[in-house]
Amino acid sequence: IKAMVFNLGYLPGGDKAHTTQQASTLDALQQAFGLLMPGGILSIIAYTGHPGGRDEAEAVRQWATTLTRADTEVVIPASEKNNAPEWIRINKQ
Repeated sequence: IKAMVFNLGYLPGGDKAHTTQQASTLDALQQAFGLLMPGGILSIIAYTGHPGGRDEAEAVRQWATTLTRADTEVVIPASEKNNAPEWIRINKQ
């Protein structure tokens, strides 16, 4: 797989009571990273403005830092706004 996109939080226009959950998100990300081919990109947008969103984003950032090694580049741009979505990009070399 060359590219995967994760959109964390809740479905826009959907029931805001149903959100992604930290444990299943981390499991899915780990599996997705394993399927990614060299040169592939894993893009994650984490919405933090809902209950649990900030904790989930932090857990994803922590997980991403464990991938940092010779064959992986992790990019986490700084956000300038409160409750702005966070973008994490992982390039598998």
